[in-house]
Amino acid sequence: MTGAAQGIGRANAHALGPHGIRVNALVPGAFPGAGFKGLPGLVDRIPMKRLGKPEDIAPMAVAILSEKYGSYMTGASVVVDGGLALYNWIDAAG
Repeated sequence: MTGAAQGIGRANAHALGPHGIRVNALVPGAFPGAGFKGLPGLVDRIPMKRLGKPEDIAPMAVAILSEKYGSYMTGASVVVDGGLALYNWIDAAG
């Protein structure tokens, strides 16, 4: 998630919180779909050694959206990427 998007999410959480509105973001990693199948060697750079599946992100969405589990959560960005963000997964141009 870019710093700008994160800043907008936090600003909205700050402004809307007094009205009982929570603002959170799910930040998915490499999930196949819409024509994306992954770059060659990408899976080797993911610590969990696979691309994400809908079953990986859906429980986090439920937790963030639910009043039972996420009622006091706002202004957060939850990364669901199998550890991909731990590394620079795009090689620098040489």
